[in-house]
Amino acid sequence: MATEIFKGDLGTVIRLTTGIDLTGNSLLQIWIKKPDGTFYQRTASVVGAASAGIIEYTTISVDLDEAGTYSTQAHVEFSAGAQKFNGTISEFDVIPELA
Repeated sequence: MATEIFKGDLGTVIRLTTGIDLTGNSLLQIWIKKPDGTFYQRTASVVGAASAGIIEYTTISVDLDEAGTYSTQAHVEFSAGAQKFNGTISEFDVIPELA
């Protein structure tokens, strides 16, 4: 991610390491919790080799619309939900814009 993220930024890449081989996955998501507690899920894509276990999502206009601390977590499923894995929860801050 960018070193500083501002409220309203578009195109910020959220990249997470899952710690597992993603080969054969049926669902890749990044779960995000906003500062107000709103929870949402975004479809992620594999970065590089699936065996490296890295996923990413590029933000859209509604994603970073609040200043404060956001939480993220990788969510991966295999065999149409028969196996589910969640990654470590991480946090990042979104800074208010000047105007």
